[in-house]
Amino acid sequence: SRGTAAIYKHEMRLIQRTYEHFKNIDNVILYTDYPHSGTHFPVLSFNIRGADSETISSLLNDKFNIATRAGLHCAPLAHKSIGTLDTGTVRISPSVNTSDYDINSLINAVSFLSKHTNNS
Repeated sequence: SRGTAAIYKHEMRLIQRTYEHFKNIDNVILYTDYPHSGTHFPVLSFNIRGADSETISSLLNDKFNIATRAGLHCAPLAHKSIGTLDTGTVRISPSVNTSDYDINSLINAVSFLSKHTNNS
């Protein structure tokens, strides 16, 4: 009933907010430029310096109840191109049901993990 344009706008607003916060968190590595509406999808790949993507994804799930995907995302050539073939990335993608509260929780969890992992 909301329509695809409204859903896309909602998801992009959330991913843009996440990006803005993540770019200011020490030890968070982002793999794309700012996600602009019309040229990007509401998907964001990141890592925490010195931490395995699978470990971060598991911690987000187990300790913070946040669902993410980790690894090569069926795109090994893309990972080779961005230098993450050995590590993969953590991928997030808000949905129509994702709230600002959910994004705040994600930002806080990633900030916490960025300070409490073995950063190289």
